[in-house]
Amino acid sequence: MTPSLLVLLLSCDTQAPTWARASVMTDLSQGIGGPKALAQPGDVVLENDRVRFVVMGGRTSIGPGLFGGTIIDADLQRADPSFSQGRGNDRFAELIPTVNMNVAMTDEPDEVVIVNDGSDGGPAIVRAVGESEPFISLLGGLWAIVGAPDFTIITEYELAPGNSYVTMRTTAFFGPQDTLPDNTTAVPGATGSLPLLTYALETGVAFGDFYLQGGNVDVFAPGMGFDEDGAVYAAEVEGRNTFHDPFVLDFIGGSAEGVSYALASLDGEMFVPLFTSSQTAGFGAGVEGDVDDSDRFPPLTALTYTRVFALGDGDIGSALEVVWTARQEAGVSLSLGSVSGNVYDPRSLHPLSGVKVFAYAPGADTPTLEWTTDVSLDDHVDDGSFAGVLPVGDWELLVHEQGRPLNARLPITVRADAPLTLTLLAGRSGDVSFHIFDEQDMQVPAKVTILPADGGPVVRDPVLGDGYIAGDPEAIVFCPHGACEVRLPPGDYVAYATRGPEYELGIQSFTVRADQPAEIELTVTRSVDTTGFVSADFHVHSAPSHDSGVSLPDRVGTMVAEHVEFFISSDHDYISDFRPVIEDLGLGALRGHGCGP
Repeated sequence: MTPSLLVLLLSCDTQAPTWARASVMTDLSQGIGGPKALAQPGDVVLENDRVRFVVMGGRTSIGPGLFGGTIIDADLQRADPSFSQGRGNDRFAELIPTVNMNVAMTDEPDEVVIVNDGSDGGPAIVRAVGESEPFISLLGGLWAIVGAPDFTIITEYELAPGNSYVTMRTTAFFGPQDTLPDNTTAVPGATGSLPLLTYALETGVAFGDFYLQGGNVDVFAPGMGFDEDGAVYAAEVEGRNTFHDPFVLDFIGGSAEGVSYALASLDGEMFVPLFTSSQTAGFGAGVEGDVDDSDRFPPLTALTYTRVFALGDGDIGSALEVVWTARQEAGVSLSLGSVSGNVYDPRSLHPLSGVKVFAYAPGADTPTLEWTTDVSLDDHVDDGSFAGVLPVGDWELLVHEQGRPLNARLPITVRADAPLTLTLLAGRSGDVSFHIFDEQDMQVPAKVTILPADGGPVVRDPVLGDGYIAGDPEAIVFCPHGACEVRLPPGDYVAYATRGPEYELGIQSFTVRADQPAEIELTVTRSVDTTGFVSADFHVHSAPSHDSGVSLPDRVGTMVAEHVEFFISSDHDYISDFRPVIEDLGLGALRGHGCGP
């Protein structure tokens, strides 16, 4: 090779080009696809070199929303061709802009338009327009009583090349629906407090989103961790009215397999009066109008609220890093430092994939974010690695995997000019296998509930993503074939095997040691003669429903373990056929299933 050619090759810019594009789907292969995908031909794909979104066209929604103009699918761009042609990894339900708990009645094709398709090298922009309509029908009567004003809701979705977030600008326009405002007034993000009910019922407008992440996404929020249900329950016990006194959060996030999500204001906080995985309302701004004018604002007033919807690799940290980057680009002063590392098993020193690393402010009860090792679907090396950023300052890290004891938090100091690389160890756990038999010594399906002996404390923690289970057990395992395994922290336990109401409990005490696997046998004895009857469940949801994260095989497994012999699938907007799953699993104990509406 000649020196001049070598210099030419070394000087070439190998950075991949950035781009953005908006286009109308003509067939399903042009959409994202995935377990929760809802896109149909006529919807608009908004994508760039990093992420993909679908904005529903002007039609009625088959998802949890009512009308079009909303974000219904969201995923990362993926190099693996197996994710192409509409076979992506959308795990998200729906994001619906709202003003005063109203949504845009965007149900005509010409109400969702491509403002800029990105062919000029700039951002791709999609606009949705609709007359305001109550999201909950009962609000219509309330708005009539209080004399709520009419307005048009306009939302623009802007995706710039190279960004992993879409910028959303929602405008409340007090003018005719068939007219766009000549100019708008930017509404800053709220901090400290936001009088939602006062604005909505009496004096002004409150801006936000119905942020419906769905049952496939594990919801996360700072101050709550993964246990938003626990935070809501605590508020109820306190007698707290969350519409008067909403949760105040820096962002709302969620993680799923291979993709994660975060909704955040660029310059304010999120005020959340309603919080569940499938029905969350997050508000970020508000404006008080003329309290002496029933219309609240002069004709042709246009008020605009801006926020971002960010995507990550499957953990909260990667999505929050995108939010922090967006804030920096918007001029927010925020100094960040890099943190990376690997997590290993303490006994074998093998790297651990799928383990969570939580970051806490010093002494805080709940985490600010979490990273997951080897989280990305594009990460094909199982080396227990994690990486991300944190604001400069002191933090504490905690390694967690369900079934392992917790080690002490590790104090760290994050600096902007000194990337931090760590080696972390998970807690030492023990493996337990269960075999369940009936009174005839036949191995049978069952559910095993595991509690600490003598009522001791459990390690399982919903805040850390282990999920809430009534009765506070250490673990519950479904054994559809009569045998199953579980990882547990070392200690003394009692296992309870159940097989529906027709069988007596099987009970066995046992001890878990970190250096010695345990094998436990349990017996369930039939005590109720149900000859001539079939045990059945006539309302069963699974993954095709936007509010469920239970896969079809897992749903069949739970039915068999509980000795349900026949069930009806009742997924939202889907007809789910479990017959191939039942056949593949070889679970003849199920006499059958039916497809419900």
